[in-house]
Amino acid sequence: MKSRVVTSIRLAIESLLDRLRENSLFRSISRRYGRRYWQLPRLLRRRLYFEASASSLPGARTWKFGRGEMVEAAAGIAKIDTPLDEQRMVARPFKTRPPAVTRLDEAWLVGKYAAPITPRGRLILSAFRDEPGILGLETHPDIEAWLLTPDAAKAELPELEHVWPMVNRLQGNYYHWLIEWCGRLEQIEAYGAQVGNLPRLLIPEKGPDYIRASLKLLGFAPETWIPWSESSAPRKIHGLVLPSFRGSSLGASPASLQWLRRRFLGAAGSKAAEPHRKIYIPRGQGGWRCVLNDEEVSAWFLSEGYEVWQPHLFPLAEQIRRFSEASLIVGLHGAALTNILFAPGARLIELLGDYGDGVYFNMAERMRQPYEALFCKSVGDDVVVDLEALKLSVGRQARQGARSQRNLEHASYGT
Repeated sequence: MKSRVVTSIRLAIESLLDRLRENSLFRSISRRYGRRYWQLPRLLRRRLYFEASASSLPGARTWKFGRGEMVEAAAGIAKIDTPLDEQRMVARPFKTRPPAVTRLDEAWLVGKYAAPITPRGRLILSAFRDEPGILGLETHPDIEAWLLTPDAAKAELPELEHVWPMVNRLQGNYYHWLIEWCGRLEQIEAYGAQVGNLPRLLIPEKGPDYIRASLKLLGFAPETWIPWSESSAPRKIHGLVLPSFRGSSLGASPASLQWLRRRFLGAAGSKAAEPHRKIYIPRGQGGWRCVLNDEEVSAWFLSEGYEVWQPHLFPLAEQIRRFSEASLIVGLHGAALTNILFAPGARLIELLGDYGDGVYFNMAERMRQPYEALFCKSVGDDVVVDLEALKLSVGRQARQGARSQRNLEHASYGT
């Protein structure tokens, strides 16, 4: 009797925790006020201000462009098809905030991530994905020193006019840069058309090649950039621009993803063609997270006529052109799967271990592209792929892709 009671209590607690993990309000509160928030120095905790609330700051003006989107999952998506907590959340309907741009009359940019600080000493979290937990990934003595600096000592520092700081803590991640930062350039263009001129873009002086390449492809030439290094002195900004992320904590909006897809494909010179490339994306051995039996996996893919290559070894425009011709993409959870953005005719098989979330399920789902998760045996952060299970998954997606193509051809013939 006692063991049954204990078991019932344990199951009830587990059920409650499962529901909490899937609750968007609970997750939002956890992101804002989780463990890393309380590990921040008291000085920073008292000065934090969320980017989403910047429009309420003194001297702020906001331009809105349309309404938020009601985002719903494709028909047929069921809980059993979405095994991760994040995937189950994405599969539920949610509404995004209206796209907007807020401009502050004055602010300071401080530290290696050009963190905006208001004249009243409020640290806006725009450079940290609006999450105290991202700020708490490292210490920030430069910001703390600035908050303690007397106003008189700040008067003689250099100034800039009309700037959007794109420097941020996650700029070294391909997904975050392309989707969350380049996606905001849509609002920047709309804002520039309304006020009559575009803001300058503050970008990292040193960083991955895709940062500058993506800006050029999206039509923002080098003359619009201002470099910022980790050792740059604080600067006063007249007209600090903060575009909103057109999406929610669950992921980017479909409209934003489609805008990025159109602009990148057009700029890279991708031509509409029947998808024919089958691509497997390996992750280098010895780095963080890899397929331990990748030699065996890659050899099988090569024997089946797949292209096996690492996208980051190619210029961004070449990556875009290759992926635009893809019919099937397979790879371990990681930033390289962001390239599904450029592959409107592709199906995605994501290899998952203990590490993973709903990011690429979200992208595929929002762009109405078939997705399948293949769970693998985890060895620490790495995985071992069951080759037989992989063959079944690949074969299933290939057959479904061929069936869809035949249906499309029959429909075209019938018209």
